[in-house]
Amino acid sequence: MLLTPDLLNRFATIRTFIFDIDGVLTTGDVHLLASGEQFRTFDIKDSYAIEHALRAGFRVGIVSAATADGVRNWFEILG
Repeated sequence: MLLTPDLLNRFATIRTFIFDIDGVLTTGDVHLLASGEQFRTFDIKDSYAIEHALRAGFRVGIVSAATADGVRNWFEILG
């Protein structure tokens, strides 16, 4: 895809990014500990990009059906 001036102008109107967690920011795998606790694996590059988007003034929304404290804590760290 070529980045034409028209396309770049259309991208310039983007102010918000919304991401689903499972299968988008993660591999989609859920790991289980012996205690029954579940955890997901995130790619640090996604976290880096989200952090920079926030610093650049973009709004970022995260969507998940799960309510894991670890996920909430990670995104609070990112801002």
